[in-house]
Amino acid sequence: MENSLDFKDIWQEMLEFLQQDPEVGAVKVNLWLRQVVPVSFENNVFTLRIPNSMIRHTIQTKFERKIIDFLKNILCIKEEISAVYIIDEDENGAENTVASSNDVHPVKQSISADPANISDRSSATFSGTDNNNIQQPQAAQHLQQQTNRQENILTASWQPSIDRLRAEESAAAKAAPAVPDTNLFHPMFDPAYTFENFITGTSNRFAYSAAQALVTNNQSPLFIYSAPGLGKTHLLNAIAHGLYRLNPKVKVLLSSAETFVNEYIRDVGNRKAEAFREKYRMLDCLLLDDVQFLLAKEKSVEEFFYTFNSLFNSKKRIVITSDRHPQELNLWDRLTSRFMSGIVADIRLPDYETRVAILNQKIEQGKFDIPIDIVNFIAEKVHKGGRELEGCIRTVHNFCMQTGARATIDSVQELLRPFFSSPASDQPISIKTIIKVVSDYYKVDEKDILSSRRDNTLVLPRHVAMYLSIKLTNMTLEKISEAFGRKSHATVLHAKEKMENEEKNIYVRDYLNKIIQKIKDVNNPEDLN
Repeated sequence: MENSLDFKDIWQEMLEFLQQDPEVGAVKVNLWLRQVVPVSFENNVFTLRIPNSMIRHTIQTKFERKIIDFLKNILCIKEEISAVYIIDEDENGAENTVASSNDVHPVKQSISADPANISDRSSATFSGTDNNNIQQPQAAQHLQQQTNRQENILTASWQPSIDRLRAEESAAAKAAPAVPDTNLFHPMFDPAYTFENFITGTSNRFAYSAAQALVTNNQSPLFIYSAPGLGKTHLLNAIAHGLYRLNPKVKVLLSSAETFVNEYIRDVGNRKAEAFREKYRMLDCLLLDDVQFLLAKEKSVEEFFYTFNSLFNSKKRIVITSDRHPQELNLWDRLTSRFMSGIVADIRLPDYETRVAILNQKIEQGKFDIPIDIVNFIAEKVHKGGRELEGCIRTVHNFCMQTGARATIDSVQELLRPFFSSPASDQPISIKTIIKVVSDYYKVDEKDILSSRRDNTLVLPRHVAMYLSIKLTNMTLEKISEAFGRKSHATVLHAKEKMENEEKNIYVRDYLNKIIQKIKDVNNPEDLN
């Protein structure tokens, strides 16, 4: 860290953090750490200026580990961090002293207290002999006794202030419940994704409320599903920040299902399966993204099933996201039932009012100058999620910056034409298109849907394809049967009756509508010329 001012800012953040730590608190921070001057942080070594050796000893024995843990966490450092202390004067006020975090007692040096005169602290070694010829064990004991005496004296002199601080803390605690600091972010998660800046509307309010309930009341498991770009990742990060604000020691992991599978294969191959299980099963909260990636990976599904059970039985928090409802995943029935045992929430495309709010938020965050009539025009024409809406705003902003022109309805209409939703075409839908979309959706081969195989993973996609062929085409049952390679239309009729019964379920009806929309999108590509 080149700039010492950065370290001073981090030091202030750490003091505020430790004030909330139940093992430290405001009293100890004010008593010991407010007297310390942060000097620098270079090459994983932090340097502090300390008034005297007694305070150094207290900080080294009681607070150094917490300081190191905070720095490693906030700066994402995996290597060990060490400390160097500059003591302004010793007990006799005669000499300056430097101590490293590995010293039992400070070693006196004839150096300047000016940190600019200390070269390469990261590799400096401190040696010398105590002028009083006290042996090291005796010196340590002598220092501890002296520290205890001076600590008692200092504590007594500070006692009125300590009592006042404790009284204020107690009164504040009784006056109102603790409110999490909304400026506190989990260092491993995106600070831009919080509950505070998540735009809510009719399309996502239930998922948003369910995510908040999981943080405050552990209403777990939570399953969130939607098309890409509608806010699932935002909510996962917001959950992590929310838990961290309630408990900075919380163990949270955000992992994609693909990462879960790859790590499992790697660790099993390296005979580290137990380390893998410990990583995922010792968490306070597991956030698993895109669970649909587990499809057709039996060993990984089995491992995840036992991981899920371990966390669930330990009353830990579990959040799963997917691009489809649990019943559409074609995973193990017992795993699907686990998902369905909690809250299942979907996120749909935002309505007009929500799109306007999202656009205004992106404009404010980017400090863009885009007129309100352009914002309303984009919201009216672009029926997409947050990512696409942000893309529209950035496209318009960059166009204006590069050309020097002001955005108008005509220029924006031409510029954003690829983002606009096109009207439905009169092009008839073919069974071939239906089979292709359904097979892609369920991740099965088209030829398997047309085959006579009756595997559990094929029966549902085949029934859906047959049912949608009846709904979306004008073909007779006999023609549809022929298209699916059936001699009799009884199979198609059975699929129709079964799916009509299943469609009474709101979740089934929802995912059928999504497949229908995909079929229409494929059948009617946007013709914008």
